[in-house]
Amino acid sequence: METSESASKNNESTPDSAKKKIMQLIDRFKKTTRLSQSQTDQAKRQQLPSVKNDLFNDIYDFNHPKRGVAIFIINSSFHNQSKRPFAGEDIKKMRELFELLDFDVVLLENKTSVDLWKSLQDINLKVEENCDCLACVISSHGAEISITSSIDTSTQPRHHVLFTADGIIPTDRILQMFDDDHCPKLQGKPRMFFIQACRCILNTENDTESEIDEGFAFDLVKEQVGDDMIPVKVVKKKRSFFRRRQKETLADTKGRPEEEEINLTNCKSIEPVDFCLIPCYEDYLVMFSSSSEKIAWSDSGKGGWLTFCLYEVFKHLLDTEYSVSLLHILTDVCGKMAKEMETRTPSIPSYDRSKSAATIYHMLTKDIFLKPMVHKLVPLPGPVLESSV
Repeated sequence: METSESASKNNESTPDSAKKKIMQLIDRFKKTTRLSQSQTDQAKRQQLPSVKNDLFNDIYDFNHPKRGVAIFIINSSFHNQSKRPFAGEDIKKMRELFELLDFDVVLLENKTSVDLWKSLQDINLKVEENCDCLACVISSHGAEISITSSIDTSTQPRHHVLFTADGIIPTDRILQMFDDDHCPKLQGKPRMFFIQACRCILNTENDTESEIDEGFAFDLVKEQVGDDMIPVKVVKKKRSFFRRRQKETLADTKGRPEEEEINLTNCKSIEPVDFCLIPCYEDYLVMFSSSSEKIAWSDSGKGGWLTFCLYEVFKHLLDTEYSVSLLHILTDVCGKMAKEMETRTPSIPSYDRSKSAATIYHMLTKDIFLKPMVHKLVPLPGPVLESSV
């Protein structure tokens, strides 16, 4: 008869007991390994910045109490130029869109150069530091010109200008008004500009009546506004620079060029050394309705192609719980313009079935997620019901 000690030894030597012992050793090894790995991970987390924080640092802060101001510079009537009959559509659609995005809209309509500048200065002074960003929509006649006195203008950089009610003003000066130096309250915040205006090349240094379609002369003068001297072109001859078969074009309505009266002989081929300076500053996004040297278009019932496509793409997104960066949205805007928008001007064959390519320039350092503010998305609480118990 076996003693209890010998029985225990025999049990330990059985296959089942050996297997059990091996499993215990494996479990002990796993626990030790997990503990070691946990300590290693903890040490790494102490040495490296939080991944979550890094991700948030790649997005502009849109959690301020206010969204910001949206400036609308819309010109439809000019002292010496043709009217832009569809500018009202731009106002209507852009106001609806930017108010849905919680912007405070300021409309500057049909201003003279000096009045426009004064209004922009006033807005600059009233910008609040507790806002997310600034937006600006510009809809007007426009062009690329050289304002230098060099004889060889083919080697000179061109500047984009906007037509005001009584002249023109450099686009760069409008953008510069809100850069970090001129508007410190917006430092580190995105500033977005959407420009519905032509970018055709106009040679203004040696203009003659034959070169500029019926004749149009202006002198470069400087006007004092506050402490600033702003360059403004003042029209000398009251002859429309943009007058060309306007009735025919309006009758077509489908795809009206913003500057339909431009003499195409002034749209010159560009040498490699000739280029247009694009106004863009840190934390800026600038979107034009056409590429350099090209015409911008508008339609009856739609307005400018850029403003129309911007409205349509955003309105579709606002009906969904979207989480898409602004650059992705604007890429869709460019795609919509390229695929769906086309002129219908059979009475002017040179314009018929034309396209337009929107262009984006930016110096953003983070992503923009532009959505209605949270208070617009959270439903208001219902009435409190008292218990009958």
